[in-house]
Amino acid sequence: MDDTSVLKPPDDQQIRDLFTADIQELPPVPAVAIKLLQLTADEDVKITQLSRVIETDPTLAAKILRMVNSAAYQLPKHITSLPHAVTILGFSRIRQIALGISLYQHLKRHLSSPDFDLFHYWQHCLTVATLAKSLAQSTGYAEPDTAYVAGLLHDIGKLVLEAHGKISYSEIIASVGTNREVLIDTERKLLGAGHDDVGSYICKKWGLPDQVTTVVRFHHRSFNESGLSSEDEKLVAIVALANFIAWTQGIGSVNLCCPVILQPEVEEHIELDKLDLPSMLQYLDREVSEIGKFYQLQFPTSDELRVNLLRATLQLNRINSKSYFDSETPPAPAGESLLTPHHSHDPDEIIQMTLEAIHREMNFQTLIYLKADPVSRKLVFNHSHPPETKMMYQDFQVGLTPTSGAFIDCLRTRSPVIANGKTPGEQKTLDLLGATQLGLAPVAGGGRLMGIVVVIPSSDKQLSKIADLGGLGLVSTELGLALEHAELFQTIKNQADLDSLTGLFNRRSFLIHLERIHEQHNELAQYIAVGMVDVDYFKNVNDQFGHATGDKVLSIVADTMSAVNRSDDLIGRYGGDEFIFALTGVSESGAVLFAERIRKAIENKGKLLAKRFDGLQLSVSIGLAIQDRPEQTVMSLIKDADDALYKAKHQGKNRVII
Repeated sequence: MDDTSVLKPPDDQQIRDLFTADIQELPPVPAVAIKLLQLTADEDVKITQLSRVIETDPTLAAKILRMVNSAAYQLPKHITSLPHAVTILGFSRIRQIALGISLYQHLKRHLSSPDFDLFHYWQHCLTVATLAKSLAQSTGYAEPDTAYVAGLLHDIGKLVLEAHGKISYSEIIASVGTNREVLIDTERKLLGAGHDDVGSYICKKWGLPDQVTTVVRFHHRSFNESGLSSEDEKLVAIVALANFIAWTQGIGSVNLCCPVILQPEVEEHIELDKLDLPSMLQYLDREVSEIGKFYQLQFPTSDELRVNLLRATLQLNRINSKSYFDSETPPAPAGESLLTPHHSHDPDEIIQMTLEAIHREMNFQTLIYLKADPVSRKLVFNHSHPPETKMMYQDFQVGLTPTSGAFIDCLRTRSPVIANGKTPGEQKTLDLLGATQLGLAPVAGGGRLMGIVVVIPSSDKQLSKIADLGGLGLVSTELGLALEHAELFQTIKNQADLDSLTGLFNRRSFLIHLERIHEQHNELAQYIAVGMVDVDYFKNVNDQFGHATGDKVLSIVADTMSAVNRSDDLIGRYGGDEFIFALTGVSESGAVLFAERIRKAIENKGKLLAKRFDGLQLSVSIGLAIQDRPEQTVMSLIKDADDALYKAKHQGKNRVII
């Protein structure tokens, strides 16, 4: 995990350097929006003031009246004037509608990029604004309308980067690939700044209220030592939590599945366990239903939201928020809340938390996790929920024989199945569990089956089709990934041999793992491929842009290699600007294809960075060696790969030689 979230924000000049045009040429926020933000809350004048501000833009006024008279608001009489609309729906609601429409129309005029999904972005902003207002009201924050505005504008930096950045925001998204890095870290590595830094700069330039600018600046940063007032800290916490909830429900600002984080100090201002989540989400449903019709936005269904919540909960297993923010906040107990970041890499805690989440969200009576034992060819009890069932099932196991029915089908097809007692072994299992039906979902990671999640439905819930299992299959897949990640984390932790800059295996650790894999695969007559990767022109990078930029380049190369690798591949830093990888179970053509994916991905990153660092060249040369006889040693393979790398460098760089 990168520690960029706690670094000092970039200065104004660094922000200006990110743009293609002089910052003075950037289009200002609409004048009507500024006036709406600055309106007094004086009860005696606000209706008249609001109407006058809106009427300065006849198109805006017409759109507001059209929205107010739409079926969403179900008003008994047709409203023909803005003062009447304000009287009926209230100052807050009309200002909210006017601000949203004004900003949205402005964005559509000035953001013509075909690669940026404006609808997706605006759906996220409206959701965060609505949630922020609800949280402000429920937590006693004095200015719910300010929370709404801050939520609406919290990601404004992404739009500015998309329209005017040397590296556009859609290019940043395209560079992420399958990497599961926190998105703000990717921004800071490529740009030296995040959308929060850009957004707060723009808010100041536009003269937006200080509270809004503060939220935009800190909604991804730790703010304990920021010198903010307690009220401003609470507002930041409210919007940060609203943003977090929106992402966990699958309503992110970009169409990308990536980890989300929540600052630990949010809990100092909001008691997460005391939030009335059902009421808050019902309020969100009502609000987004109304605004979604006007903007023609398609929000997730309730079933999709449920699965998204579980997916996000499992993603949180991959993030240690405590170390991310360098905070002293102690980890929260597992399963305590879907909104509480999970801090553990312990497989037992991950499994137990997942069972609790499934029980809570899918309403199954009992859940059991059976761990696969390849030696005995059995599925053995490992965990269950509710907790009181542990004593009941702790000796439970299922033998994997031809009569095991659905259990064998589940493992063979690697997909959820329903057990109804169609074979003697299957019926015996049902009788042992005192159940008439079972739902089964396989858990796999690292190319191997780890176990099965077993659900026992309540007596009034029949499983007639696979769809009745809801998102269980997806959750079991995510559980497998989380367990795989935990195993890798434990391996790395035990070895204590990571490269401090890139987070990859260092040379010694890589060689230890490679020797073990080499021995295992020789016994199976399955050979391996080794690739040596060297960063082209790296000395020029250090000489021209400095060693700090050189370190960033090495980190980006490492991240890019990690993003394209498979779960059972090895990647390490061999030393200096050299990296190394090892592949198993691939043909010669497959190894070349993998190496080409790395080369092309880094070449594309180089093109992006050249927009930020004029004259920077970034590409890699790769030498490959394929084991073709059992007597080849690890060191001879590495030497062959190094010889191939030498040829690649001397044949023009930015190429793969085998």
